Amino acid sequence: MLIAQITDLHLGFDRGNPEEYNQQRLVQTIRTLTALTPLPDLLLVTGDIADDGDDRESYERFRAATADLPFPVFPAMGNHDNRAVFREVFPDAADVDGYVQYAIENLPVRILVLDTLETGRHGGGFDEVRANWLKARLAEAPDRPTLLVLHHPPIATGLSWMTENPEARWVRRLRAIVAANPNILGMTCGHLHRPITTRWAGTNLIVCPSTAPLVALDMKKMDSEHPDDRAMIVADRPYFALHYWNGDGLITHFESVEDHEVLARYIPRRQPLIRKSAIGQRSRVFAAAEDPGLDPGFPDAAAVEGRIVELEPAAEMRVRLFEVAEMEQRGAQGPVAHHLQVGIAEPLEQLQHLERHVPRRRDFSGDDVMGGEADEDGHDPGGILHLAAERPGACIGRSHFGDRVSAAGLQGKTVGHLQIELGARFRG
Repeated sequence: MLIAQITDLHLGFDRGNPEEYNQQRLVQTIRTLTALTPLPDLLLVTGDIADDGDDRESYERFRAATADLPFPVFPAMGNHDNRAVFREVFPDAADVDGYVQYAIENLPVRILVLDTLETGRHGGGFDEVRANWLKARLAEAPDRPTLLVLHHPPIATGLSWMTENPEARWVRRLRAIVAANPNILGMTCGHLHRPITTRWAGTNLIVCPSTAPLVALDMKKMDSEHPDDRAMIVADRPYFALHYWNGDGLITHFESVEDHEVLARYIPRRQPLIRKSAIGQRSRVFAAAEDPGLDPGFPDAAAVEGRIVELEPAAEMRVRLFEVAEMEQRGAQGPVAHHLQVGIAEPLEQLQHLERHVPRRRDFSGDDVMGGEADEDGHDPGGILHLAAERPGACIGRSHFGDRVSAAGLQGKTVGHLQIELGARFRG
């Protein structure tokens, strides 16, 4: 799942000018987002859509700019916005006791959009009405991974004029809710016109940089009584964020909207580099041992470190382990069986999937990494484990104990199981 985010458009800064600078920046950003491959599944717009919330024309221009996008758009309110004027242009907008708060359902990640607009204030607000709504929504699905979306980051940033009091009442109210709900996998915000990440109330907090011009990075203290000619706003390129849900966590990327100067391209002579170093490419898959199931003799999960399993894209592919550490130094006792689940898409060119499992095994006598053909006693003479294909779309593995696993004849992604025994000490 791929979630795009833009924030702080500030349309209407040059009021009445439909070709204004901020409008051009929005158009450029949307053009970039719609050219992405793959396309985002949705777009979050985290507030300050208009520079002056009373300016209906700004909301109308926002509506026109986003009306025909190939993905749905979900806005939030910022301190520059006006709920009433926004609803004139978007009459179907959510209304929870006057606030624009709503849930985005039926996705791998549940998204709850919060309204932190406090009319007349630059900073945020989150009263009991909004807090009770959030508590009720979280109680509906306490085990679902949930992302909170809001305009105001409830953090002290170190930027003198773009920050928040971490002990403000609304911040403490929100912190108590977030800390009590471990299924909140993250919070994403706007407002600060800068890329920022931190941990807050036990979860990840992300601040997306703005589509409008950015706030200058200056950590010096500011004296409200003595202007010092420092830079406050800079004309850096527009930014957006991409939040990638991989089924286990949310990974955020920030990108500027510009024609980047390309210093290297993927051409044939770079193929060896890609095969050796690119995570997630078709010829590589990463395996890591986890603590559950390790023999009691292992002091901790680090006793079996992560290893790389490389599959060469050929009709018969060899699987080998390398970058291994000496377990003997860690006091390892006994062997560990490592199961890899590998997906092969026809015609045996892409690795699609990896899962790992580390059960206990005590019936192994070798010292080194073992694999391949098992003998009649269930022991392997050592060497390299093989994957062979009967035909495109097939995946056949042979475990240490000679168990043949086949997913032959399946369409699209196919899955085979490989079992590798790791002894008390091992070498690559």
